[in-house]
Order: sequence, then structure tokens, then C-alpha cells
Amino acid sequence: MIIAIFTPLIYIAFNRIKLIFIIFLYILAIIYPNTIISNSLLWFCIGAYLAIYPIKINSKLNRLITVISISLYILYSLVNLFIINIDEIIIIKSIMTIIEVIAIWNIYDYIVNKDYSLKDSKFLFVACQYSFFIYLFHEPTINIFRKIIVAIIGKNSMGYLTSYLLSPWITIITLILIGSFLKKYLTKIYYVCTGNR
Repeated sequence: MIIAIFTPLIYIAFNRIKLIFIIFLYILAIIYPNTIISNSLLWFCIGAYLAIYPIKINSKLNRLITVISISLYILYSLVNLFIINIDEIIIIKSIMTIIEVIAIWNIYDYIVNKDYSLKDSKFLFVACQYSFFIYLFHEPTINIFRKIIVAIIGKNSMGYLTSYLLSPWITIITLILIGSFLKKYLTKIYYVCTGNR
């Protein structure tokens, strides 16, 4: 929500200095990890930048990027799991986070048929209409549900596992319901929250 308020300033920054602004945010995210800059602002701006200035990649280069990103993603995961927690090295973590996004995105392209349409799934078709609303409010909402589930089941392995598995789904469904209610009955408030997106 705080980031959404500064959207006009971010848009001006894109128009004036374009990619330099993203690089500047990336450097700040490395210097100040686990802050609103690294956890939210950087990713918000990367998504906005790609929406305004989409990158076109030819099929051969895309296949190479896919192989490299997925290979690095698997290697990084195995090293983290069996050898050493390299997530503590901030610069490696920040670089790998971007590679992980590229890898997962490319895996998705291989799993889902290119002819697939969101209209084929009623749930996804409705959910995607509120994706930006979910993005804005998911963090406080999911934290509330995590704590509620753990409080009900207990602070044990089963409670934490159940919370981990169920919280995202409960959060998404709840925010879709809230978003649809606001959009239908309190339209102006919904558009102020989302910037008419």
C-alpha cells in the first residue's frame, strides 16, 4: 500500500533514468537486506519496468537462458540443502533470487501449454483480476493466518507445517473475496488501493 502511493514518482524515475533506477534499487537492496527496499520495492519496480519496457528474447537465446537458470537454481538449492547455507551471503542471495524467478517462469512456460487461456479455469480467471490487490495486501494477511493456524493447532511441527501449506491458499481466497466486495460496493476505495489496476 505504501509503495502504491509512490507509484507516480516511480513512473517519473522510469521516464527519466529508466534501467539506472532499477540498478540503483538493486544496490540499495544489497546494502540494506531484509527491508522494504529488498523485500518489496525492488520487485514492485522490476515488475513495473518490465510491464512498461518489455524485453523480447529470440527462441535460441531463451532456451539457453532457460537451461542455465534452471541448472543454477537446482545447484543452488542442493548446495543450500546438503552443504552450506549460502543464503547468508547477501550478494549471492540477491543474484540467485533473480535467477530463481527466471527459472521458475521458464519452467512454467514448459509445463503450461502455450494455447492455454485463463478462461479455461474459472478460479484463475477470477483470481487474476485481483492479482495486484493480492500483491498489495498479502503480507499482513498471510501473517495473521499463520499465527491463527499455529494458535489453533499448536506450536509444534504439525502446526507449523499446516500453517505453511494452508496460509497462502486462505490468504488468496480471502483477498479475492475482499477485493470483489470492494470492487462491487466500494469501487472508489478499491481503485484508490490499486491505482485502477
